[in-house]
Amino acid sequence: MKIPRRVLILHDYAGGRGGAEHIALELRRGLRTRGIAAKLLTSTADPWDDGVAPDSTCPGRTDRFRVISETWNPAAARAVARELEQFQPDVVHIVMFLTQLSPAILSVLDAVPTVYFANTYRISCPTGLRWHAAEKVCTAEPGLACWRHGCISPLGLLPRLVQSHLVARRRDRLNRVVTPSHAMARILVRHGWRIDNVVPFTLDDPVPRKHPFSATPVIAYSGRLVPEKGVDVLVRAVAAAGAALESARLLIVGDGPQRAALEASVAACGLRERTTFTGHLGREESQVFLDPAWVQVVPSLWPEPFGLVALEAMYRGTAVIVSDAGALPEVVGQGGLVVAAGDVSALAAALVEVVADREKAQTQGEAGLRIAKQRLSTPKTSWIDEFVTIYADLLAAARDST
Repeated sequence: MKIPRRVLILHDYAGGRGGAEHIALELRRGLRTRGIAAKLLTSTADPWDDGVAPDSTCPGRTDRFRVISETWNPAAARAVARELEQFQPDVVHIVMFLTQLSPAILSVLDAVPTVYFANTYRISCPTGLRWHAAEKVCTAEPGLACWRHGCISPLGLLPRLVQSHLVARRRDRLNRVVTPSHAMARILVRHGWRIDNVVPFTLDDPVPRKHPFSATPVIAYSGRLVPEKGVDVLVRAVAAAGAALESARLLIVGDGPQRAALEASVAACGLRERTTFTGHLGREESQVFLDPAWVQVVPSLWPEPFGLVALEAMYRGTAVIVSDAGALPEVVGQGGLVVAAGDVSALAAALVEVVADREKAQTQGEAGLRIAKQRLSTPKTSWIDEFVTIYADLLAAARDST
């Protein structure tokens, strides 16, 4: 197997915005530890700390005109072309490209084998979510339905449809399209995409629990505070459980545009004194806060492509409750409880079941830890090794075709 010497990673954002950024950084780090030169090119839309700085950048936007550069960003195409000429990668690996880099980058990738690791549904949905408030999973094709469902404003609809058209015209530049779960693959196939591989994430550097469960029950959430994550469902479920959870505290780790609304919901539900909002934290710092939690909840409403936070919680030995949205049941298997997405009563009942006593929460956490070790973590082949094999197959196919 001939492995590549150089890999160029393309991603919309630098820094620690969320899970996709962690994936891009882990990919760069993992390739380098395997002796492969890897460079990360991102937009300048987000700030970053020195320790996670990209190797190369192109201009990015966060203002109201971003929709234009999302549609076609010539500066991104020039930056990628420059790296292709100077770095001369054997393989290009795209993590995310449709909120900053744009379809323009596909126009310069003719001669280099390219892998796209889909982590959102943006290639088949203008919002990238495949979800809106009226449905669990949106099945509509991009078009007027996006406006009717309130997902896209009338002014934003045309640029997003143009973007979808440009991606469809250049999809042949993506030599391998990969998803992290079978659930995501099924949705993309349903909307006309060829999925070549499914590569679930593994944890090359899992963070085990360092301290015992807290004396007081702690119910935790970790992630962005946006409507599709279903955090309000969690707040209402804790309130609905009433006296059964009156001793439990609610820990919300993360930040986002829904924070003010969630703080208001917490107050309205009478949970203000028992709830802590930490704001955005780095991965290591967030693990410190999550360490004493009895249970971590992933109450997503949209069809999660994977759900890395659930896997991290399982490896920490924390009991896990997830919704049945997207890949979450696939990730937890028999290692956690699964409830219907958006069902406040079902989530309240599951929380009461887990938090009924400390020993029960610990027993479920231990079950999740066993599943994480057996199915989705080391010593199983790392997800990065899986991609190195895909790169090698691409290079072999290119060599055979010449």
